[in-house]
Amino acid sequence: MMDEISDWFRWERLSTIHSLFIPLEAAMRPLRHYFGRSWPLTILVYTKNRVLWCNKISELHSLGQEMIKYYSIKSNERKLLQDVRRETKNLKEVFSLIRRLDLRTLSNKKLLQLYQRFRRIYINWYKLGWTTEPVEIAGERLLRNILKSKKSDKYTMLTLTHPTRITFTLSYQLKLLELLLRILKDKNIRVRPGSPAFTLDYLKRTSPKAFSLLRKHSRRFFWMGNNYYEVRVLDEGFFLEEIKKLYKKTREPEKEIEKIHRELKQLKQDKSGIFATLHFSKEEKRIVGLIELFGWLKDFRKRYIMEADHYLDLLLVEIGKRSGLSKQEMRYTLPSDIPLLLKGGDLKGELSKRMKNCIVVWPEHSDTYEFYTGKKAKERERELFKIKFKRKAKEIRGIVASKGKARGVARVILQPDKAMSMKKGDILVTTMTSPEFTFAIEKAAAIVTDEGGITCHAAIISREKGIPCVIATKEATRLIHSGALIEVDADNGVVRILNNINDK
Repeated sequence: MMDEISDWFRWERLSTIHSLFIPLEAAMRPLRHYFGRSWPLTILVYTKNRVLWCNKISELHSLGQEMIKYYSIKSNERKLLQDVRRETKNLKEVFSLIRRLDLRTLSNKKLLQLYQRFRRIYINWYKLGWTTEPVEIAGERLLRNILKSKKSDKYTMLTLTHPTRITFTLSYQLKLLELLLRILKDKNIRVRPGSPAFTLDYLKRTSPKAFSLLRKHSRRFFWMGNNYYEVRVLDEGFFLEEIKKLYKKTREPEKEIEKIHRELKQLKQDKSGIFATLHFSKEEKRIVGLIELFGWLKDFRKRYIMEADHYLDLLLVEIGKRSGLSKQEMRYTLPSDIPLLLKGGDLKGELSKRMKNCIVVWPEHSDTYEFYTGKKAKERERELFKIKFKRKAKEIRGIVASKGKARGVARVILQPDKAMSMKKGDILVTTMTSPEFTFAIEKAAAIVTDEGGITCHAAIISREKGIPCVIATKEATRLIHSGALIEVDADNGVVRILNNINDK
């Protein structure tokens, strides 16, 4: 019997092996030792530069139910947050260590030790973040049932699950607004950010203080373009362009900052009003609190993943130079390959096979994984699952994440860096968004995703931006062609395909 697509949680993205394999390791034995259960059977199917991450939703839901029960006890929640703070401190320390060292001067032994230290600390940090998706899946189902029993309207869910904490994306937006405000208040700067004359050289000459603030901003957010496929460093020039774009949108950043804080305050009041009006019990309020907490943790997790990818890349590039392997080849290594490479081992042939196709299968409760390439990988994939997809559709249904309606050209994007080429007014269609999509979302008239829950990144950021969003459609990226004219009716969770043509 073929598996239905609705049975699977699917995350599809451009990705190489090494940067995603370390997080996968963290989801297994380390999480089991910490919480008592690992993630369920996890399958990673790589085809060239694309990965499809699969889990059974029912199994994630079961894990999420256990986690909600466990973290409903306040002392367990406090311990988790304490552990997150401690492991984040350790992670930042190893980032700082790698940044200070000249990797070229290290012996092979010292380089291996540094890599192993980074990997160990990263895994210990990441295992804490693997609580987020299961809690999101189980929590959303619980809350929907609660609201159904109270006969609330369908939009109450959006208010209750919207975070009142400042998310990473919102934090970045606030910092950029603050930087623009300081530039506009600087009396030495006579050229407005909207002018072609507003350049890095001009800023450096006329206001060293403003230039220093821009440099500080770039050092704080240089990793924002990173993902599981590629790593790049964003410099002062990039963020200067972001300032100029922001200035075109608002000439009064101070009012925008006040508006953001005012809306967060109003959100807290709205939640309190819902609790009172619908007579939420203490236990029901607790469930809402956990959904918000773990939604915040998911956002927090992604922020440090992007930075960790930078330091992992530095290590892999140096190891590759000593092993005669390119940066791209090194990204297809496994952690177990690193000692062999630093001892002079040759993996070129094996890496070439992996870059074409491979599959990782990691069963629940297991400390070992299966790994196949080539024909064996295809055979194992067929053994594990088959998913039925519709060939054509005029209408796709999903979950309302942010209300509103929009009509525009669809841009089906799986690779975050390609999203930066979106045009103003396009509709972003992807598997799931993440902070790497921030710059594309600034231009989007609406967002449509295959996966995600009510506290996923797309849901949160679309509400912050006030743009329509429909999530969990399951098949949007397969049924909608890039360049199609589509209509997003996020009031009713419907995406209509008006003219499904391919890009020319």
